Amino acid sequence: MYQKMREPVEDICYDTAHVTEVLSALEKNFAGYFENFVDFDAAKNFGQIINSAIKDFDNDRDAYKEIFDAEFLEEYEDDPNAFKSNVLKNKCPVIRKTLQSRMDELKQYKISFRRADANELFEKITSICTFGREYFNRYDATTYENVKTYYDLGMEILDEDECSLSGVVGVGIKSRILYKLYPAVFPNENQNSIWSLYFLSGQEDFGCDYGSEFLMIDDEDSVTRQNYSYPYQLFAYYALELYKWLELEAAKINLPLNKNYRYVVVDAFLTSVADMHEADINFFKQQIANGGYGHDWS
Repeated sequence: MYQKMREPVEDICYDTAHVTEVLSALEKNFAGYFENFVDFDAAKNFGQIINSAIKDFDNDRDAYKEIFDAEFLEEYEDDPNAFKSNVLKNKCPVIRKTLQSRMDELKQYKISFRRADANELFEKITSICTFGREYFNRYDATTYENVKTYYDLGMEILDEDECSLSGVVGVGIKSRILYKLYPAVFPNENQNSIWSLYFLSGQEDFGCDYGSEFLMIDDEDSVTRQNYSYPYQLFAYYALELYKWLELEAAKINLPLNKNYRYVVVDAFLTSVADMHEADINFFKQQIANGGYGHDWS
């Protein structure tokens, strides 16, 4: 019997042995999903897929770079209400689209955003952007790729209250902002990516009492959904390992990958995994279509 998960994941998910076990499962299943990703012809399709993904990624990137620029944020320090109601609501692509969505499951997000304190919201967004900027400024590609554990990535602050606002600024929003600003170091944690890790990991529980860490299974309300609070520091570590495997596949066909767009490559791959399981995911989602669950996913 599954129970409500009161924490983003169980403590075991942070254990070295557990992380190693999850990575082994991801690696075991990677090859088959990669073949599907490149339509069984990497030499012909891999480069085209990546170029198309980068083009799509860049379509709205300037908006993020403009409104989350340090100097731009400073202009709103004395007017957080305008930042909330004009900038975030109308100019930030991920928030604008979420607020304009007609999906029932996002109704609660709209309510939470409307009720959010503008000063607190501005403070959280500023903390996220400050961390992202400082992290990127000291980024070194070799050091970054040679980390041995999720903790070595140094992203734990993104899972703390300093960079979160319940119901409004969760992992979906903060990761999208950082991903759009710095795709070399911050992966995009969204619905597709978490569903994809569930399937890539073989749908196993790896010793968790409540089932897969990538799902939220609630027997009280009889719903199953992706783990919308999955810790970013764990996700980022798994995403980095996925990139390394994708890079190895690219090397086999002498295809250079632009590290400046590292996680655009990973995002494209994870999206393809989710697409492959579209029917399965839709089956899960049907259970919450009218449930009113609202989370900041995009």
